[in-house]
Amino acid sequence: MKAGQAMIDCAQRLTTCNLHDLSFSERLRRQMRCYLTALNAYRLIDEDYAWAEESFKTRDLAFPPASPKRMRDGDRGYQDVGSLPSSAPRVFCVMQELKRRYVIADAHLLLSQRDAMRSTQMMDATDTLSLLVAENLLDKAIILAKLTDQDTERYGLTLVFEKMTSSILADSDERTRRLGWNQLQTSLAKYDTSANCYYYLVVAKKLLSTTSQSLPAWLLEALRPHVAACLRLLLLHCRFHEAADMIIQLLTTQKIVGPLPYTQIDQLLLRSEESSPELGPKLEEIQRLLESDGEGRVPSPDAMEDAPPPRSLSIRPPSALPSSVF
Repeated sequence: MKAGQAMIDCAQRLTTCNLHDLSFSERLRRQMRCYLTALNAYRLIDEDYAWAEESFKTRDLAFPPASPKRMRDGDRGYQDVGSLPSSAPRVFCVMQELKRRYVIADAHLLLSQRDAMRSTQMMDATDTLSLLVAENLLDKAIILAKLTDQDTERYGLTLVFEKMTSSILADSDERTRRLGWNQLQTSLAKYDTSANCYYYLVVAKKLLSTTSQSLPAWLLEALRPHVAACLRLLLLHCRFHEAADMIIQLLTTQKIVGPLPYTQIDQLLLRSEESSPELGPKLEEIQRLLESDGEGRVPSPDAMEDAPPPRSLSIRPPSALPSSVF
């Protein structure tokens, strides 16, 4: 445990070392060796005791706290007791934090070799993720994002999936595009574990904002449990025909998971035949399906007593359309 503690302190001191004594790339290599040695040391003990205690924060202090023995003129030139820096609060470092620091140091070294990192100052995880995605180092960006907190992870993975989508759309080779779609689908299935399919919606939004093509079938299938959110995106990007086709298909096949998205259906029905002549037959079909769906559902006698009166569907004039929707 003391060996790991010594390696962490050494890595922290390397952060503030003079560049005239040590180059930036060599500093990063030594930091990586320090963090790797600390990780190997802490893996030898029980996980409950695999923690380290930092004695200072190098980003808050230009140098570590002074020794109590240096009361007057010493190695650091203190004039009196009042000029002594106060000790920073101790920070407890665990295995996850050590892994994150090792990955960040590795990313900084790789970025400096590509001339993507001009500054010799250490960057935080957010800036590092941005540079990794810009350099198309998506694998390292995903590894770093999974080692950070929830907000930074969401920020990093959002950049990754947007970059993957843009690269697929910019590729002209059909075989490469097909492989890219397969990789994107696999990555989404692996990393999107949220209940609201957040990263699937990120990809759908990117596709709707950059291309006029329809959304892939596998993406629509993944968003089926969240049909309201998918319809909201289609309406916000003026994809009224796709939204109408989606609603008709769902009402015809009866594969809607959860309640019907009445809000989005009402917003679509506001599109009158005069504003879009080709949309009129689809809107009439949606109304017909909704009416037949309401008539086809025969509630039980007990439920009929407590059931609210049926809701009448009517197409309101386009002037009532909220400006924030379209």
